[in-house]
Amino acid sequence: DRKTALETLKLIIKMGYRIVKNPPTQIKSYAGNKDYIFISYAHKNADKVFEVIAELQKVYRIWFDEGIEPGSDWEESLGIHITKASAVIAFLSNEFLDSPECEKEILKTKEENKPVIWICLDDWNTVKECAKGKLKNILEEYDKYQGIVYSNYSNVSELVKKVAETEILNPCRNM
Repeated sequence: DRKTALETLKLIIKMGYRIVKNPPTQIKSYAGNKDYIFISYAHKNADKVFEVIAELQKVYRIWFDEGIEPGSDWEESLGIHITKASAVIAFLSNEFLDSPECEKEILKTKEENKPVIWICLDDWNTVKECAKGKLKNILEEYDKYQGIVYSNYSNVSELVKKVAETEILNPCRNM
């Protein structure tokens, strides 16, 4: 019944488990030894992000948190996959900035000196203004790099064409 389901959900949250919106069945996280792109995003933006991932996977090998094996340590697995990734695409939004997990991913990305492609889901200036702490310093540092603003493209295919112009992602192409 509804009361039991709600109690179960509260228990799951209390125990620290994450409930993640499942991606559409046509997208799967890359599992293999070739170069791949790590995707960093806030789960509240999953609908937009999964739509972009579906298009990106037509061109690139993409790893995102759907690839974490059940029972694995979440943070450890993310750290390992950032370390092994050739590049990172981060989907910036106000929700991203509010996410401690996203902050950890970007700090690890910086620590590993990984190239980052920023896809801004919200207005870039608003995102920069909302940033705080360590993430604010990192965004200011990365501000000198060209990002991609989601709303500047009429559709996801056009956005992915722009991403595909990025040479640093070439090792991750499906061949």
